[in-house]
Amino acid sequence: MGETNLSAAATDLLLATARSELTPDCVARLRDAIARIDDWTALIQAALDHGTAGLLCRRMLAAGADLLPDDMVAAAGAYIASQREQYAKATRDLAVVLDALRADGIAALPYKGPVLAAYCHAEPELRGCRDLDVLIREADIAATMVALGRLGYSSLQTGLSERRMRSFYAYNGQDALVCDDRMPVEPHWRLNPTTLHAEIDPAGLFDRASSVVLHGRATAAPSREDMLLICCMHGCKEQWSRLIWLADVAALLRQKLDWPAILARADAAGTRRMLLIGIALARDLLGVSPPETAARALDGDPTARRLATSVAADLFASGGETPSVFRLSRFRFHMRERRSDRLRYAIATLLTARAQHFRFVDLPQWLTFLYPVVRLGHDFVALPLWRIAHGRYWAPRTPPAQ
Repeated sequence: MGETNLSAAATDLLLATARSELTPDCVARLRDAIARIDDWTALIQAALDHGTAGLLCRRMLAAGADLLPDDMVAAAGAYIASQREQYAKATRDLAVVLDALRADGIAALPYKGPVLAAYCHAEPELRGCRDLDVLIREADIAATMVALGRLGYSSLQTGLSERRMRSFYAYNGQDALVCDDRMPVEPHWRLNPTTLHAEIDPAGLFDRASSVVLHGRATAAPSREDMLLICCMHGCKEQWSRLIWLADVAALLRQKLDWPAILARADAAGTRRMLLIGIALARDLLGVSPPETAARALDGDPTARRLATSVAADLFASGGETPSVFRLSRFRFHMRERRSDRLRYAIATLLTARAQHFRFVDLPQWLTFLYPVVRLGHDFVALPLWRIAHGRYWAPRTPPAQ
């Protein structure tokens, strides 16, 4: 999808319905925005793009049903019912996956998706998910693939030789698996690709694990403090192109959190600025007042505030999609507070080979060191020439991750 031109009423309504609390002031804003909507189709499409359609429908019905057209009331109710069914399926599928891993002695921490919904939202089914993210230990990669293979899952990474698959795993830190009758699963042994050079110690995530009730049973999950850091890293990685990610952060910020621990972990990982950008956006767009400790940290980082301002200005122009790779790379470069991390990110982003480069040329093992050259030739010669030939010089936007 390309850029969208939403009305002021539509953006006001999307922001009002993404707030974690319907205060009297929020209800007043919501009702005022509903009264000004003149293009319901554009509004609903934007809510779907930004992952907040469930929240939009529920909040409109709760606080402004008398202002809605009859067909919108019916459509909102039907959508909420479909979201409940999807959430029930997601939690069932996740339980099957976790049981299969547990049976093989594999420790796993689900995060994002249903876990995040349960942590953040009073009605978790209103937050949709497209796949199931599960953190495993790196030593368990092969065993995890075997266990999930028995359930019928297979990798989306086709056409790679075994040695190139190992290279892909080393770079990507995850795989994406699909199954005909279940939700896709993404087993992660790192939270981010190595090029980003931003990682919370996986062992610490397991050691600090909390629990959440899913499908009627307690399920191990990252602590709320770690979940906030994960959400802010993920949002920054995708330049906060979807409103639902901000809604998650805003909801987490309203909970009782150990802020000295959060800031210490962010500093250890070099992700303090990512955290602060998320806090600034939740404050500026969704009205969450950060605790004093976080507010002081934000006051001390003008770059974080500047990046948050740029994201806020572009949020509804993106159609819920991640910006072009060039804008995204600039953002990722500046979202790091340590010069060493910025330098490592720039070098790794320029030179690290990815799956498309392994498919472009499958070099023998003894020539693996030449992949940076392949990457440069593919990205800066072959790909631009292909795009010119096909009338697609500017890179298409990449789909948003959930």
